[in-house]
Amino acid sequence: MENWWNAHEFFNLVSYPSREPCRGRGFQPADESREVTVGDRRVRGGAADSFVSWDSISENIWGPFLRGRFLGPRVRIRRVRPDDRDYAKVISLRYRGFIESGFIDPRTTGESTMRLARDRDSIILGMFRGTRLLATMTLNTITPRFPGMAMELDKKVHIAHPHFRDPGVMEITKLVVDCRTRGRRIALAMLFVTSLIARILGKPHLWQVSRDIPSDMSWRAGLGFDYSVRCLFHDPDLNRMPSQVGYLYLPTVTQNPQVPRFIKAIYQEALTAQVQEASA
Repeated sequence: MENWWNAHEFFNLVSYPSREPCRGRGFQPADESREVTVGDRRVRGGAADSFVSWDSISENIWGPFLRGRFLGPRVRIRRVRPDDRDYAKVISLRYRGFIESGFIDPRTTGESTMRLARDRDSIILGMFRGTRLLATMTLNTITPRFPGMAMELDKKVHIAHPHFRDPGVMEITKLVVDCRTRGRRIALAMLFVTSLIARILGKPHLWQVSRDIPSDMSWRAGLGFDYSVRCLFHDPDLNRMPSQVGYLYLPTVTQNPQVPRFIKAIYQEALTAQVQEASA
């Protein structure tokens, strides 16, 4: 139980359904042979040179930056797609995590509810040690099939913010860490990968949902999330859980005085990644 909450204390990025509208104002050196462009999405690694999109980005991009930092020699973070065999592991871990965290009641909610149509348009991250899934997290953006974030389309949250419907949004949700695994180091690795993906794909506007609990929001404010949008809503399916929406602008997060230096260092490496930006 404790380790589930390690993950939620770091991010608690589960998105909560609601029908209430909201209004608000608006380490070690990396491999220097790799090149990344933000807007043009060209990634060059050694002799390879290819364009990267939301659909195609994979561990081939972030894997080299993780070695020797957050992960042990047999641990890696890779993308899991709904057609992959390991997708069933993601669904199982999501379900167990939501139960352990008290967000769902297994007597009334089955594991099949964790299989989402939107998963085909999402970037689902899985952290594996060998074949064992240690943690998972899901990233969403606006796509042709889903012209809004999950919190907007599925949860009916609406915010009067200039970057809520921006094409450069990325929604972070469903971080779950196996209860037998130490959560903090995993969450730090997930933070780095998320930030690197956002930087590479030109998605600087990050959104997430927190429980409306001062300690939870204070911790995520330490990651750079801003809750001044004042979007409070209640989840009818998760014990009427009061929740708040947080926003982070990635290019300026290292200037945020509320973010600790070691977290800023993670963001800084993701933003620079010790790479040269290639021309289109």
